Amino acid sequence: MSGPVFRSAGSNVQTNTGFTIPTSITPGLPAGYALGDLFIAIVWAEIPALVAGQTLTAPAGWTVTSFAYRQFSGNTLQAWYCTKISTASESAPSFTISGTSGDTVYLAGVVLDYENASETLDAISASSTATLTSPAASPSVTTTSADDAVISVFMGTVNGGS
Repeated sequence: MSGPVFRSAGSNVQTNTGFTIPTSITPGLPAGYALGDLFIAIVWAEIPALVAGQTLTAPAGWTVTSFAYRQFSGNTLQAWYCTKISTASESAPSFTISGTSGDTVYLAGVVLDYENASETLDAISASSTATLTSPAASPSVTTTSADDAVISVFMGTVNGGS
């Protein structure tokens, strides 16, 4: 079996409600997914304060596998990575954010689809974060298995800091 192959991405959903706290986001499913594909959902939030107290609740069948956050310019960016093996009947997942210590003003999310991937091993087996750089640069990461795929996610502040 060859390694994971990116098939498609669902619609990227963004929620910016001013200073009303958004509590959930429902990114679209990737078109053309097949039974047994690995879905990786990436959900991120921007909070205009230096806090890191939010949690993500994933829908039934999804597993929250990793979490990262970075603070800079008076803001906190948090990201969650969730996995699920696709079934014959799927609907767009709704992820809920809770435990807010500050006012979340921005949520975004996307579902990625990979064929020839497995959730039986740790789908996110290594991760790394980088410091704020301009231009953005990926940190180094060491894969742990043959045929691993590397996914880079770049987050930036929408709010501009305060």
